[in-house]
Amino acid sequence: MPDTCDVVIQIWKKFQELYKIITTDNTSTDTSGNYFEMAREWINLFTSLRRTSIHSGYKRAAVTPYMHSLVYHVPRFMQLYQSVKVFTGQGVEKNNDVARSVILRKSNKKNPASDVLQLEFR
Repeated sequence: MPDTCDVVIQIWKKFQELYKIITTDNTSTDTSGNYFEMAREWINLFTSLRRTSIHSGYKRAAVTPYMHSLVYHVPRFMQLYQSVKVFTGQGVEKNNDVARSVILRKSNKKNPASDVLQLEFR
């Protein structure tokens, strides 16, 4: 069991390293190549825990599409655009939060889309 704890800690530390690279404003071509190798190693470390029967959550089937994208698509975006921060979608998420709060606060919920647009363009 101590081995497992060490591996899980290492998984999170390696993820932190990947996250630091992703959140930089400007990456070089070398960085994107190194990032790909680091990300692949991270997935391999994640799935290495599947070898014991009690860790079924670490099977290859548990690798999510987000994890796949982190390894196989993010490096390409880093090569093309030098950063992936422009693709975060934080603005869209914020608009969604505001729209939801408008809808949930209203007592008359007959046309929520119209209510949100009217509020936004006042």
